[in-house]
Amino acid sequence: MPPNEYSRNDVDEPVEVVAYDPAWPEAFKCEQAALLPLLSPEAVAAEHFGSTAVPGLTAKPVVDVLIGLRHYPPSERVLATLSQSGYVCLGEAGVPGRHYCRKREAARATGRLLAYSERKADVMASLLERARAWAGLPSGAA
Repeated sequence: MPPNEYSRNDVDEPVEVVAYDPAWPEAFKCEQAALLPLLSPEAVAAEHFGSTAVPGLTAKPVVDVLIGLRHYPPSERVLATLSQSGYVCLGEAGVPGRHYCRKREAARATGRLLAYSERKADVMASLLERARAWAGLPSGAA
């Protein structure tokens, strides 16, 4: 995918931030329950992350799902299953070692899925560092 395609389709969209919705955790649980059996045995875990995973936090109304895979990159079967489940898979989209997918309903994003190797400690540390930077906290802050 050309780098500008990602920008055109995601970065340039209007950003909507809304009050916390107590339905977000349930939306994640439904997505998790639907995806894990379909992606087994390649997918070993699905985690809710991002701003919709934090109770009380205002957020973009887009539920983020982190999928841990036994093998990276995702197999053709995994990609086909995600596509059949309503996701558009956009490859690494500028982040090596991460496969990015998005889900849209009524012409707006409703979900994002990030697939990584099951050895995601480095990935999670990277996400934590980005969150710290966003919050203005020093690297390694608790």
